[in-house]
This record gives sequence, structure tokens and C-alpha cells, in this order.
Amino acid sequence: MPRPKLTSLYLLSIGLAGLGFLLITTVVQAPSDLRGPGVGELIARILVLLVLTFLSSLAPLRTRHGIIVSVGLAPLFGALLSLPPWALMWVAAIGTIDERIPGRSVPWTRFVFSRGMFSLVYGIPSLAFYAFGLERQQPAWVVALPLVVLLIVGLNDFFVAGFLTIHQGANFWRTAANAAAGSWLTYIALPIVGYLIYTMMQTNSIGGRLVVFLLYGPLLIYRASLSKQNRLDQWLRDSFIMQSRVVDKRDGQTYGHSQRVGELSEGVARLLHLSDEMCNTVRVGGILHDLGKIAIPDSILLKPGKLTPEEYEIIKTHPTEGAQILAEHPEQKDVANIVRHHHERWDGKGYPDGLKTDAIPIGSRIVNACDAFDTITQARVFRPTVKTPAEAIHELRDLAGTWYDPAVIGALETIVSSRWDVPIPTQAPEKKATYRDLLAIQQFRRLFVGQGVSYFGDMMNTTGLAIMLFVVGGSASLVALGLVAKAVPTVVFGLIAGSIVDRYNRQWVMVGADISRALLTVGVPFLALHWIPGVFISVFLVATA
Repeated sequence: MPRPKLTSLYLLSIGLAGLGFLLITTVVQAPSDLRGPGVGELIARILVLLVLTFLSSLAPLRTRHGIIVSVGLAPLFGALLSLPPWALMWVAAIGTIDERIPGRSVPWTRFVFSRGMFSLVYGIPSLAFYAFGLERQQPAWVVALPLVVLLIVGLNDFFVAGFLTIHQGANFWRTAANAAAGSWLTYIALPIVGYLIYTMMQTNSIGGRLVVFLLYGPLLIYRASLSKQNRLDQWLRDSFIMQSRVVDKRDGQTYGHSQRVGELSEGVARLLHLSDEMCNTVRVGGILHDLGKIAIPDSILLKPGKLTPEEYEIIKTHPTEGAQILAEHPEQKDVANIVRHHHERWDGKGYPDGLKTDAIPIGSRIVNACDAFDTITQARVFRPTVKTPAEAIHELRDLAGTWYDPAVIGALETIVSSRWDVPIPTQAPEKKATYRDLLAIQQFRRLFVGQGVSYFGDMMNTTGLAIMLFVVGGSASLVALGLVAKAVPTVVFGLIAGSIVDRYNRQWVMVGADISRALLTVGVPFLALHWIPGVFISVFLVATA
């Protein structure tokens, strides 16, 4: 199924499931609550918390991971502590509607998804809370509050990560971890405000309940700080792009190259399941990988013809120059490391340090491949011809294992295939060997038959030994003693001698041992008639051999 249709199916499934859950809970619980003596107080609480949730959900913020966040968790957590599950779910479903108009600013499928998701995210913990019959202010109730918050966060991240996994092809667990890691402070601060809301809602007067709106001020401040942090993060991302423009402006034909390499590098890093922080570092390293070219003279950097050996040596200094510039800022240490080694080769024949394989930082390996891909798919003064994405990835694939990290090329292939609809050649699965294939090998047939005869002989030998000892001695204890004499060396010498003799060629040793076992076995019946202890000795030696 195409990804857009699968995404829509997921959104509608979660949305309709949540709304259905809301209606069923309402039908079951609401009639008894609305017929009780405190219905007026209940409706007043619902209205106050609904308005507060609606105000808190206005102007949601979009993080750089594409996740929408607001400060609605605070009033909703207060509602969870103040309202029955059905009422809470209505507050969660309706109160989280923001100023985005369905069908215009946000697709209907996402609108329905959000309503159903919020019903599930808050309804399930609320029902669990009530199902255990925890009384307010009791020790168990207080202990359960952090667990309820964890359940809310877990359900929210689960549904959102599922959507992003299907919609963007992202890794589910990595997306869920990023969502939780980027909002952990929110998940601590807002439930505390929510508890204050719950405390204020315990008053019996309408005026006392309206005081809860004073907490909207701190929520506005917190949302403003989130917005400022979001803008600062975006400004920082844009500042790296502006720095790369300094280099790109010197050569009009490379304009946008650094930004494309950065974005492509981040995509490869995410496919390789690197941490969110590392993915961001790789993106910055990709954007700034050519920063050192500002130290290269125009006569060399913009030369349309082939470079002389001396000029090429000067060009080769740009990774070091860029790394030195970035190394002046301690927080860019990892980026500087990526920039320094982005021209190293997998086989160790790159520059400046001749690193090879895993000694090359993973970020440098990624940027190296993405830089090469973008370079050969864009026209340059020294190479006016342009290769298609299919031709470019085929060329890089041929160089995997010499110039480039094969794992990086594999991830880059996936992106190229998805973005430009380039088919990825698949290797035919190796045919698994069957018993028929093995029996076709003469040496294996001999070994198979020999082992079969040997195992059958051992079985018959043990059976014959037991029968013979019972017939001769008429005692079950004698039979048991004989079987013990046979088993002990097998266990003891198998554990001790196995690791030693496996180091040597045992062919002639095995032949000699088999001959010795045959001679000893032939003599067992004679010993049974004349000297019973000799039977046990022979059996012991046979098992040892």
C-alpha cells in the first residue's frame, strides 16, 4: 500500500477508535453521574477545565522533529484528577482543538486523529486510575500520580511515533525517544501545574474555581519560553546554512551544495539509527564541510582546467583549514572532527590523515558519500556533464568498500530510491543447503553412514551390556553399576579432553581407538563368565576410547 494511503488509514483508525472509546465510556458512565446530586458542580468543573484547556492549546508549536507541542498537559492533568473518565475524555477531545481550521490549515484525517488520540491518551490512564479504586490524598494515590504521567507520555509518544514512522519512514523507537528526550522538562513542569489546578478546583464556590485561570499566566510564560527556544534552535540551524553560503557564493555553480549535503547527511544518519544529537551534528558537519575553502585562493578554487599537483595539494588543505576554524569553538569539536576527515577513504588512501575503515568518524564517512553524490549530480566548471541520481548511486556503489563505507552507501541508496524512484538491485537469496545437497558430497556420505553405524553400535552395545549383566548376575544393581562405568568416562573425558584433542588431526587416533574398542568389546562376554570386575574395567576403557 502507498505510504500516503497507509498514513491516512493509520490516522483514521486511531481517530475513530478513540472517538468510539469516548462514546462507549460516556454511554456507560455519564447517565449515573448526571443524575447524581452533584451534577451542577460537575458541569461547572467541566466548563472551567474545558475553557482552560482550550486556551492552553492555542498557538501550538512545531518542533524540528515535526512534533506539535502545547501546554495543554497542565489543565488536562488537573482534569484527570478532578473529573470522571468520560468527562475528562470530552475535555481532552474538544479542548485541544486549536485555531487551525480542519480541511484548510490541517487535513481532516489529522484532525480526527488528534481528537481520538487525546481521548485515548487521557481516557486510558483515567480509567486505570478509577479501576484500582484509589482514594484521593491516600499514599497509594500519591504514588500513582507519577505513574499516570508516565502512562500519558508513553501513550502520546506511541501514537505520534507511529504516525511519523509511517508518514516519514522514520525509525519508530528512535522517533519515540527523540520526542520524549526533547520534551522531558515539559513532562515534569506541566503536571505540577496540573496538580495546582486540581487543588484549586476543590473549592465549592464559583469564584474560587475561577481563580484557577490565574495559572494561565505561568502557562503563557512557559509557552513563550518554548517558542523562544524553538526560534533559537531554528536560528542556529539557519546560521550554519548562512556560513556555508559564504563558501558557496564564491562559486556560483556550487550554490546550495552545502545545504543539500547537510540535509542528505542527516537523512543517512537517521537511517543508520544514530542518536538525535549525532544526527544533528552530522547535518551541521555536512553543511560546513567545505568551510575551509575560504582559505583557498580563487585562482585555484575556480580554475576551470585540471589542477597541477601543487595546486591539488593546496586544495587538499581545506578539510584541515575548516576544522581549525571550527576547533576555536569548543562546542563544535565533534563538527570539526567530521570536517577534518570528510575526505578520508574506506581503504585508507584518503587525506589528510590516511585513516581507514572504522577509524574514520562515522559522520565523516556519511558526509564523504553525500558530498560525492551531490557533486556528481551537479554541473561544475571542471566537469560540465551531469549524472542522473541512478548513475551517481551506481558509481558510488561500485566504490563501496574502497572509497566509501558500504553501510553508508546502503543507507544512501535507500534515500535515493525513495526520493528519485531509483530501483535498488537486490541480490538473489542464497539457496539453503538441503540434506540432498549434502549427501551428494562423497566425503559427507561416508561420514554420515559411519556415524550412523557407530551410533547404532553404541546403542546395541549398551543394550547388550545391560541384558548380559542381568542374565549373568541376576541383579539390577549390577546392571546399574555397568551403565555407570560406561557413562562416567563419557561425561568426564568429554568435558576435559574435547577442547584439547580438537586442536589436532585426530584421524589416526580415532582409527586406533575404534580398533581398541572392538577388541575390548569382543572380550566382554568371556570376562562376564569368568571375572565380573573385568567387565566393568573393559566397559570403562571402551567408553574412554
